[in-house]
Amino acid sequence: MNCPYCSNPVPPGVNNCPSCGAAVSQPQQAAPAQPFPQNMQRPIPSVQKSVGTAQILACLIPGLGQIYNGQVVKGIVIILANIILASATFGISGIVILILAVIDAGNIAKKLNEGRTVGEWEFF
Repeated sequence: MNCPYCSNPVPPGVNNCPSCGAAVSQPQQAAPAQPFPQNMQRPIPSVQKSVGTAQILACLIPGLGQIYNGQVVKGIVIILANIILASATFGISGIVILILAVIDAGNIAKKLNEGRTVGEWEFF
């Protein structure tokens, strides 16, 4: 940092300019952001969500209700898994995934409405 008065360099941690003696304030350094440890899930903060909307969206496209609830990665994985498994089993697994996705979307929306924090991959 340079002194705002005489423009000479001021070493870190010094409150007065060594050249002119003027009081200078050192910029505060922000603490480094702490990333989530790899073994922890990213928490979804509780936000009011409509249970009915979450279930209808999951019924239309399994995984869409999860995206609506804020579990984006989980919803995308459900959509992709549904496409792959349903095409491999002639639609039979699609029915099972649909039912589970609707139940999951509704229960997660209820948890969010109760003010509980939900993990990114939390089910039911």
